Amino acid sequence: MNNIFQNKSNDINAVHEWIQLKMNSQFNEEINLSNSYIIDVDGSGLVLPTHEQSSLNDAQKSYLDILCIMINRPTITLEQIKEEINSSN
Repeated sequence: MNNIFQNKSNDINAVHEWIQLKMNSQFNEEINLSNSYIIDVDGSGLVLPTHEQSSLNDAQKSYLDILCIMINRPTITLEQIKEEINSSN
C-alpha cells in the first residue's frame, strides 16, 4: 500500500480538517475527536480509529470507521478532500 501523504504537513492537516468537517456535519454539533484516530504518517499512511481512547459514542465511532475506510481504500482522494473543505468555507 502506498502512503497517500506526499506533502505530509498539508495533506495531514487536510485529512484532519475533512474528518472534523464530516463528523460535525453528520451529527450537527462540534465533535471532539481527541484520541479518536491516528495517522500512520511515516509508515503505511493509514488513518486508524483508536476507539479505546476515544470519548465518541457508538454512532460516532461507526461513522468515523466509514470515513477512515474511505481514506484508506482510497474511495476519496486528497484532492477531493481538499475540494470539500474549500467548498464548505
